[in-house]
Amino acid sequence: MSNSGMNAKGFLRRGAADLGRFGAALGMLAGLLEMTVGASIREAIGNKENPIALGAVTLVLSAVALTASEVGRRAEPRSTNARLAVVLGQCLPAVICFTTVGYL
Repeated sequence: MSNSGMNAKGFLRRGAADLGRFGAALGMLAGLLEMTVGASIREAIGNKENPIALGAVTLVLSAVALTASEVGRRAEPRSTNARLAVVLGQCLPAVICFTTVGYL
């Protein structure tokens, strides 16, 4: 592969990692908001009964997604299983977080 192909691949990997970090940061912000003011904005969080616990879960899941983004950016996964672990480490927390924060 030419050198320009390697640079494009690195650019895409860094872009995906940056997008993953941005999403994880938004998830952490949503988790913090849910934990701190979730009881007073129940409609925005989907009328959840325990916003503190769900906010904590959202924070932990967002930290998992952030870790997966960093692993994917810093150490290029070589095997298919490692790549799958990075993708699942980013996507599964995102899907689960959508169910914990309502439309916040």
